Amino acid sequence: MIDLDEVQSTVVRPSRAPSVELTFVTFPTRERLAAFLRVASAVVTSASTAVERVSTLGGDRRFDAINVGLTADGVRLAGVSPREWNALPAPFTSGMRVAAPRLGDVDGSGPERWEAPFDGSTVVHAVVLRYGDGGLGR
Repeated sequence: MIDLDEVQSTVVRPSRAPSVELTFVTFPTRERLAAFLRVASAVVTSASTAVERVSTLGGDRRFDAINVGLTADGVRLAGVSPREWNALPAPFTSGMRVAAPRLGDVDGSGPERWEAPFDGSTVVHAVVLRYGDGGLGR
């Protein structure tokens, strides 16, 4: 059985909040990434919290939530073993530039037209997703 306290909210109950704020993060060292993940684990919205909020809201999925995701570069920086790395799906480890044609990102929306940090000029290790009512960042 899956412990919903150990799973992020959007894995089980995607928020339908009207706003999502994305913050892309880069870390200089593995230790800084580890410190970030320790702090993030205290504020990330768990799936059990999401289930409770949806129930409390009468099925309304527009709840505030915070989730964190690691990019392939972030997973690499975290220090996974070669065996663990090889077990990850190739579309994840190969990156968005490789996936662009398959996803329809061609011509005017192709990688050559992407802006930072998506253009490859900046390494992104993690993304923080804040779901809310539109008053985010204020």
